[in-house]
Amino acid sequence: MGLMKLDDADVLAAIEGYKSRMVKIALKMDEIERRLGRNPSSGRKPAVSIVLQRLGVATLGQKKPHKISPEGRARIAEAQRRRWKQAKAAGRKSLKGPRKREAA
Repeated sequence: MGLMKLDDADVLAAIEGYKSRMVKIALKMDEIERRLGRNPSSGRKPAVSIVLQRLGVATLGQKKPHKISPEGRARIAEAQRRRWKQAKAAGRKSLKGPRKREAA
């Protein structure tokens, strides 16, 4: 048997396949640690994060934090002020309803 000639496309495809396998293995490792009662994120990074960081891949499931524009914050604050104004006009000290007493 002779050596196979691989072109760049084949090599890149193989690398992508190995990367996806590494991520799957890391996910399984984290799942096993959770089943054993070990929190993979306590004291160290989960295996998936380490693998993804090494591969230069974005982390799974993490989204950018939601940002509210200053105009949006101002609208929210104004709406809250209106609600409080209505509640105070109605003679209420709180926007919550009456407290429910627990049965003894």
